[in-house]
Amino acid sequence: MLTDLQTYIATHGIVSIGDLSLHFHSDSQALRPMLTKLVRKGRIRHLPAPAKCSHCTCCDLTSLEGYEWIKNTNSAADCLTEVGERLETSCCEGEKVR
Repeated sequence: MLTDLQTYIATHGIVSIGDLSLHFHSDSQALRPMLTKLVRKGRIRHLPAPAKCSHCTCCDLTSLEGYEWIKNTNSAADCLTEVGERLETSCCEGEKVR
């Protein structure tokens, strides 16, 4: 699931937690620990909350919480061998990918 989440964010660049919840059919509370892990690893960054307009009463700002892919990192997808097999040890901070 973490790899799928990472791939989705890398593909889309900037995503909201609402988008992620819809795509992965998961509650945002279930996704936050995985997003926090990706932030800690430097793969994504948490974006500042958007400002609420003065006349809006219907926006749920928690669903607009955003995350952005950091382009100059190695992802698990970059750690594949030429034949498509995962390496035992990833080039990404020495983490295991199997």
